[in-house]
Amino acid sequence: MQGCSLSPSSADFGEYFQSDRIANRNSCEFREELIDLTASLVEDAGLADTIRKDPKTLFNNIGRFRPETRDLIERFRTATVAYSYTFTTTENNNLSGNALVAFPYTPLNLTFNAQNDRSRQTIDRFTTSDNWYDLFEDKVVVERCKGFVPANRNFAYPLTGKIGLREPIKSFFDLVQVGALSGDQANLAAKTVSFDFLTRLVGRVDPSVELVRFGGSPQFVSASGSAEVRREDRHQVSITMAIPKSAPKSAPKTVAVRAARKDSEAKAVFENKRVEDLEAFGAFGRR
Repeated sequence: MQGCSLSPSSADFGEYFQSDRIANRNSCEFREELIDLTASLVEDAGLADTIRKDPKTLFNNIGRFRPETRDLIERFRTATVAYSYTFTTTENNNLSGNALVAFPYTPLNLTFNAQNDRSRQTIDRFTTSDNWYDLFEDKVVVERCKGFVPANRNFAYPLTGKIGLREPIKSFFDLVQVGALSGDQANLAAKTVSFDFLTRLVGRVDPSVELVRFGGSPQFVSASGSAEVRREDRHQVSITMAIPKSAPKSAPKTVAVRAARKDSEAKAVFENKRVEDLEAFGAFGRR
């Protein structure tokens, strides 16, 4: 009982329960479900299995998809996902005891009581985020999720296992396609799903002893005590998926392509202006 943690945390149970490990597993689970759902959109192109094995092939072969599928995938390149975590760990350690002293030949008895209660709480809050395009192609993301195998559901500490992200992602896909999500001040259409898991552990012992009375001096007659440990681990995560409300008429391009297009358009304007100037000069000369 003297081992009450000064700063309890989920990591007390081992590295597997560390907050950064939990966040990474959730991100990789999101990535796995996103890739699988996206691959199902291109079954008719015969590339679904290829994309599941090597997600980078999605954008390398985007020209082979139907126009509506291609536009949808291009639009979702701009989507983002944020994970807001709150880990609250509370630990209570309570000790109590009492002893009875009896005085022979008198009705006098003395009872001694003692109690020691301790409580500790740690709150860990942080937010991580992913860009949907990076979940397919970013080398850092691919490396940290390399070899990831979705864990089974953990009923003792649910957030350390598979939490079930397929349905929220699919729902977001569907709501965006039908235009059912309203935009905020930043013109972002967003959907948030929250998970709140509470695990409570309780241990208690109540030892007691009773002595046989003899002799004529004051003596301990009985003693009892209790020791209780209570621990609560509350794991909360809110996952927000967001995408620009207004979809561009044409598929979004990469920064390099947009820069090249602007440069090309600037040259075209310069050439047109030059032709107009030459024509004007020619007309002036003819006068």
